[in-house]
Amino acid sequence: MHTRESIDRGTILRCIETACRAPSIHNSQPWRWQYDNGEISLLPDATRLMESDPQGRQLVMSCGAALNHLDVALRGAGILGRIERFPMDGTPAPLAIVTVQRGHRVDSDDEALLAAIAERRSDRRPFKPADLEAFVPLILLGIDALGIAGTVLTDGSRDAVASASLMTAAVHRYDSVNHHEIHWWAGHDRASDGIPRTLLGDAATASAVVGRNFPIGSLKPSGPLADAADWLLLYAAEDSPRSWLHAGEALSSVLLRATASGFATCTVSHVFQDAESRELLRQSLPPTARVDAVPQVLVRIGAAESSPLTTSSPRRTLQDVMDTTSVPQGDRR
Repeated sequence: MHTRESIDRGTILRCIETACRAPSIHNSQPWRWQYDNGEISLLPDATRLMESDPQGRQLVMSCGAALNHLDVALRGAGILGRIERFPMDGTPAPLAIVTVQRGHRVDSDDEALLAAIAERRSDRRPFKPADLEAFVPLILLGIDALGIAGTVLTDGSRDAVASASLMTAAVHRYDSVNHHEIHWWAGHDRASDGIPRTLLGDAATASAVVGRNFPIGSLKPSGPLADAADWLLLYAAEDSPRSWLHAGEALSSVLLRATASGFATCTVSHVFQDAESRELLRQSLPPTARVDAVPQVLVRIGAAESSPLTTSSPRRTLQDVMDTTSVPQGDRR
C-alpha cells in the first residue's frame, strides 16, 4: 500500500504547476498553494481580488477551476486526491485541502483531459455551429455531483444575455474603477498574467460576439463574423462561496471536456457582475429551473475557425504561487 509520503514531491509540484493553467478572471490567477505531508492546500490570493468583485465571487470561482485542473493533473499522474472543501476555520482559511495517495489507474479519459489542459484556449472569435446534442448531457451529468446544473439557451433566451450585457455596460459606463481594472489586466503583453493583445479580438471581432468592453486586440476572424456558438448557462441552487467554488470546478470540467471533444470555448463572466443582470439571466432559464436557481457562468461553445489559436495567455511561475509557510492552522471541520 502506498503512503502519502511515498509520492515524489517533484511530481506533486508539477501537478500544481499544471493546475495553474486553469482559467481565471482576467487571467489574474488569484490562488496560492501549499504542500506538506501529503496534503495540498488551495488558498485565495487576496492581493488579486478585483475591486469590481467585492464579494470575491469571481476569485473563488477561479480557484474552483484551478482545483478541478489539479484533480485532472493528479489523476493523469496516477494519483488519487481526496478533496475537502472549506475544511477549517482560521485566517487565512484554505478553500480546499487535497489529500494525495498513489493507486489511481490512469485511463484514456484521464489522458484526454490532461492533454486538454495544454490545448485549451479562450477563443474570443465567432464560432461555427457544432453538434452538441450528445455532448451536453454527458458534461452536465459529470457536474451534477457538484450541485451545478446547466442548460443550452434557446434563441429567445439568448436575448436575456444581450439585455444583461447591455445592463452591465450601462451600470458601469462611468465606473472608473471598473474601466481601470479592465485596461490594467487586458491588452498588455505582460510576462506572467493578464490577457495579451494577441488573444483579444480586433474591432470587428469584438462587436460580433457577446463580450465585455475589453481593449481592442489583434485577433482577427478567418471566417464569417456571424457567431453561431451555443451558449451553455451553468447555475446553482444557492449563492454562496461554496457554490462559487463548485461552479468554478464545473466550469473547468466543461471547458476541458469540450476541448477534448474538439470544440472551441470562451467563458462569458461580465454579465454576472451585478445582481440585476444575474436576475435577467435567471429569467432565461426553463420555468422548472428558475425557482431557486442562481446563474453562475456562461460558456460559448462551438466549432473553431480553420486557424486554431496557438498563442496562450501567460502564467505565473510556481515560485510565485507557492507559499513556503506551514499549512494554515484552524479547527478542521
